[in-house]
Parts: sequence; structure tokens; C-alpha cells
Amino acid sequence: MFSAEELLYIYLDEILENYPEIRIEDIKSLTKLREELRIGKERLIQLIDKYLINKFGIDLAKEIKQRLWPSNTTLLKKYKIR
Repeated sequence: MFSAEELLYIYLDEILENYPEIRIEDIKSLTKLREELRIGKERLIQLIDKYLINKFGIDLAKEIKQRLWPSNTTLLKKYKIR
């Protein structure tokens, strides 16, 4: 059985496989992801941020998250983006 973090990372790998070409219909809302993974909002955001930063670097991570979930404008709040 996979952990919530592993399931999230599998999902993100799938949707970002050909970035910047993203199938918008494959993007789940943060609420939908939280419900499916049964984790809280802050934990979900932390996991997404960690994944994106590790895979793409902080600048591209900001761009990707803003593109996928534009209503969440507090991207990488715990990281100080200069």
C-alpha cells in the first residue's frame, strides 16, 4: 500500500511527464487531492512544493504551481523567493 506522499508523487509524475505540455483535464483541484489522499491542506501544499522544487527548481516550481492551481497564490510561502 502506498502512502499519501507516494500517491501524490505518482500523480504529479504522470501529469508533469511532458511539461510544459499539460493536459488540463487531468489536473485535480487541491480539494479533490486532499479528499482522495485524506490529508490536510497544509500537508498537501508542503508535499506539492517539495516535489516541484526537487524536480524543477524553485523558479519553475512557482510557475508550474501557479499554472496548475492559480487560486492558490501563496505558493512556497515557507520558502523566501527572491
